[in-house]
Amino acid sequence: MPASAGAGTPTTRAAYRAGLDRAASDYNRKRAGCRALKGHEGTVCIAEAKAESKKAEAAAEAAYRNTSRARMDSRIAAANADYSVAKARCNAHSGSERRTCQKSAKDRQSETISAAMRAPN
Repeated sequence: MPASAGAGTPTTRAAYRAGLDRAASDYNRKRAGCRALKGHEGTVCIAEAKAESKKAEAAAEAAYRNTSRARMDSRIAAANADYSVAKARCNAHSGSERRTCQKSAKDRQSETISAAMRAPN
């Protein structure tokens, strides 16, 4: 999470918009790089690009709103984005290995969200 997303001075609306625009352009660039990949690798690449975009958007909003709730929401969005990537990676497995992978990913997400809700800021 960028330093601007922590407690401190709020960013301006222009900086917030610039952060959103940067997230969108990074997503489009990374997504274009995923086109060369096929099958599972392509799916994981797209999930990673989406996750990075969601994290950047949440960090920009947290910096703009500059509240403890916004920072918590940003950490939760990051946990959810990481979970979606982990689920995509788990799809390479089958049967009980996939279920174990998905359960592990869900447990990590739950722990991260719990930590985000307990965090003082």
